[in-house]
Amino acid sequence: MEYSLFIEMLEKFSPLQLAESWDNVGVIVEPLVSRRKPVKRCLLCIDLTLNVIEEAVTSAVDVVLAYHPVLFSNIKRITPDSGVKQRIVLRAIEAGIAVYCPHTAFDNMENGLNDWIASGLGSGTTKPIKLIPGAPPGTGAGRIHTLNEPIPLGVLLERVKSHFSIPHVRVATERPEKPLKTIAICAGSGSSILSGVDSDAYLTGEMGHHSVLDSCENGVTVILCEHTNTERNFLNTVMQRLSGLTPAVQFLISHTDKEPLSTY
Repeated sequence: MEYSLFIEMLEKFSPLQLAESWDNVGVIVEPLVSRRKPVKRCLLCIDLTLNVIEEAVTSAVDVVLAYHPVLFSNIKRITPDSGVKQRIVLRAIEAGIAVYCPHTAFDNMENGLNDWIASGLGSGTTKPIKLIPGAPPGTGAGRIHTLNEPIPLGVLLERVKSHFSIPHVRVATERPEKPLKTIAICAGSGSSILSGVDSDAYLTGEMGHHSVLDSCENGVTVILCEHTNTERNFLNTVMQRLSGLTPAVQFLISHTDKEPLSTY
């Protein structure tokens, strides 16, 4: 598939205007050679690490779709000695691999990451927490998922662990016996989106200590799954949907990309 058409397809799949204003989304790395060759293989990952970029080179991919932006903070020089991110970018350019990062565009789109999280919690209705002015209905930051029937905390935790394919979660609650009907959702780091939201539970990857305390004091159960655990399994859905849009491109999910935190 022609490179420009492939990028156009990604932008239609998840419009970049849905991303948060502070985010860095879209084409982040674009070697000149990328514009002159077709896209045959694309590697999906959450974080583009040194291991993942080497996997991309070995797998002979043309594009890496990395959920998190590989470049985010201000960078004044790109040399092999100026930092890990710079080495990743240089390796991608050297290998002629473009890097595309959707981040909060994936989060905020309809049937995106946060809607996918809600789909694993049980039958109910889902709506955005924060609407985007002028954006289509069903888009926006975070989600409130209202279950058709309240469920015990233990049932919700088992559904979360199954959906994310993880053995453990962290839970903060003052009322573990309380049935839960409304769950406020934010993939990744949820403090800013979830703070003050009226809900029985907050489900996210991570929250600050004082945000957790405040939430519990307000009667909200907090479920933390670690940052990328809330994001990683969504890549399977992305791969299936993109493969349906362009059978000419082979999509792969990285096997070296992983949640950096482990439980011992």
